Amino acid sequence: MEVACSNSGIHIYQRKYVMYLLKDFGYLDCKPLSTPLIIVKKLSKESGTILTDNTTYRQLIRRLYLTNTRPDISYVVGCLSQLLDCAITSHLHAAFRVLRYLKGKPATGLFFSSTSNLHPIGFADND
Repeated sequence: MEVACSNSGIHIYQRKYVMYLLKDFGYLDCKPLSTPLIIVKKLSKESGTILTDNTTYRQLIRRLYLTNTRPDISYVVGCLSQLLDCAITSHLHAAFRVLRYLKGKPATGLFFSSTSNLHPIGFADND
């Protein structure tokens, strides 16, 4: 995790990790995409060819844990992780689409402005 502090605020991101991830899966030179998921296509368990070896799919989903600094991919990663037990080719293509999306914006993260009126309050119920 990388943190950049300035007078305007704090930026938290994981650019180095995204670049390592793209390199490990061979997507360093890929064409970037503007969205992480195709909205019109529904990911289902029934339609498609089941992956004979889902190791690549499992490894990719496990390594997309950078959702703590990338809320823009949280929904997609959550949907794809629900399909680990029955991965099909379209699920793998959707996971690779997330990589192509990350390629377009590797340093995107969370920004906390120093001039914000936001005052976070925590609450925990131990019941």
